[in-house]
Amino acid sequence: MNKQRFYIIIIGVLILINLTFMWLSFNQGNSSKKGGPRDMIIESLHFDDEQISEYDLLIKDHRYLMRKANNELYNLRESYFLADNDSSLSLISNIYTDIERINKDHINDIMKICNSSQKEEFRILIGENSFFIQRKK
Repeated sequence: MNKQRFYIIIIGVLILINLTFMWLSFNQGNSSKKGGPRDMIIESLHFDDEQISEYDLLIKDHRYLMRKANNELYNLRESYFLADNDSSLSLISNIYTDIERINKDHINDIMKICNSSQKEEFRILIGENSFFIQRKK
């Protein structure tokens, strides 16, 4: 085997490896249902199919409300930093209060779809895991 053929084979193998890693990265980053708090809660609480369906609807509603609140917050913060007065400051603090209420309501809604043993397990889960109160990075 000559050098040119050897290099062509090596380059071909490297391209295949690169394409494989790109494909794997794309597929992992594309699914919002893999990993994270959703799967951890479903697995820890042993949700049945009906509970999973209800939980997915709760997640959808929660994301909508959070997106709406964060958009309002972004707009208010932008006007606050561009304005000469502090009139937007109280509105900004109201949005932060709303965000906390949205999160608390979401946790209460999850509790409503749990049976009594799942509720106790969920309380323990909340206490052990700070992802409920930490911001995504």
